[in-house]
Amino acid sequence: MTRFDGTTFLVDEVPYLVVGAELHNSSASSLPAIDRSFTRTAELGATTILAPVAWEQWEPSEGSYDTTLIDAMLAKARTLGVRLILLWFGSWKNGMSTYVPAWVKRDV
Repeated sequence: MTRFDGTTFLVDEVPYLVVGAELHNSSASSLPAIDRSFTRTAELGATTILAPVAWEQWEPSEGSYDTTLIDAMLAKARTLGVRLILLWFGSWKNGMSTYVPAWVKRDV
């Protein structure tokens, strides 16, 4: 359980210092990339990894969801003993719609 008591961030009722690292946009785009980037980030001393989830990978076709990469991120974070924060790359990022699924782009 995670909560903020007004002065301290608690994880499982213990004060938690976030030593966070945000991965590059493509660092969670495949199973080998997740393994490599998560392992290296934990080796550097991060206790929390901020990793991107792209809409195009999550919902490759309308109403069809692929949890493969998210499942792998959760499993790798658990294995390494780090916390995970997912960063949603939805319709727009940095002024571009790069992470939108093709089926959305084709729907004028």
